[in-house]
Amino acid sequence: MLKGRKYFYLSGWVPESKIQLVKDTVDKYEDSLVDQKKNSQTIANPPTKLKNNKITRPFEFLVNMYGAPNYNEIDPTGFFAITYMLLYGMMFGDLGQGLVFVLASFLIEKKSKIFGQLIRRIGFSASFFGLMYGSVFGIEDLIPTILIKPFDNIIKVLIASVAFGVILMIIAYILGIYNKLHKQKDFEEGVFGKEGFAGLLMMISFILIILNIVKVNPMPMTVSIILLILSIVMMVFKQPISRKLLDIYPIYDQSSSDYYIESSFSIIEALLSVFSNLVSFTRVGAFAINHVGLYMAFEVMSKLVGGGFIGIIILILGNILIIGLEGMIVFIQGLRLEFYEMFSKYYKGDGQKFSPISKL
Repeated sequence: MLKGRKYFYLSGWVPESKIQLVKDTVDKYEDSLVDQKKNSQTIANPPTKLKNNKITRPFEFLVNMYGAPNYNEIDPTGFFAITYMLLYGMMFGDLGQGLVFVLASFLIEKKSKIFGQLIRRIGFSASFFGLMYGSVFGIEDLIPTILIKPFDNIIKVLIASVAFGVILMIIAYILGIYNKLHKQKDFEEGVFGKEGFAGLLMMISFILIILNIVKVNPMPMTVSIILLILSIVMMVFKQPISRKLLDIYPIYDQSSSDYYIESSFSIIEALLSVFSNLVSFTRVGAFAINHVGLYMAFEVMSKLVGGGFIGIIILILGNILIIGLEGMIVFIQGLRLEFYEMFSKYYKGDGQKFSPISKL
């Protein structure tokens, strides 16, 4: 803003939907002028104003903790909101404890509207999965189990959590490919990059090889290995192939020997990343099992003191500890899965959040 004796000059960003309103407001004053630059994206990096529905809007808070989206990537809030609620509910599935979150959210909302609404949503998710698990404040014989009892089906729960992780990772790769090809117009990374189509092919072929090793054969081992080799070749020869296809020169940004040495190390990194990403999702099942195990520990302590009033107090204190401590740990673990396992595939978050000086 520049200010003189009679005039002042104000430059800034306005949401596209509010442009006409700004013009109409300024036109009410004499000697005023609005100069709209339609191609401002080429001048500076514009701030991002997120626009989400009431259900997903509270999760903008968590997305912005990582970073605001730039203009060359999709807003991840919708996908983040759905997956985070699912992950939290799976790890902290308990009907009673989830409803405590829901009730507490109304009190929290008086202090922080966004955080209160966020707690309410993950509380509903925890309640839903608690209903599926047949768990109410840790007690598993009050209501019937609809889906599965995590503690009684440890292997199934761990396998299911990895399978769910695979689905999420595939979607994350697809979103990344969309960003690179459609938003960023980056053919090289979108097709041949380790977060592009080649990376997706590597992950799928890696999973197929593991399934063949454990005698689940959705596809012959030979085909799985060929797909893995193809993905590696695509990554190693990323620059020469893509630039030849696009007729871009020079073929290499550095000497060819340096390029291939660097590419070889990136392949090792990509393979380790695929493996660690898949293993990380076992924590979803592990926390679901651990959630039951924690209550069982307090139940044993209650029986050791002979039950009665003291035993009930121990169970109540145990639930309070589980809701407070484990609830926070699961909250953090869910963020870790979102930020490190999924965002790394499709989201940079290096944009600038839109902060209006006033609202019209």
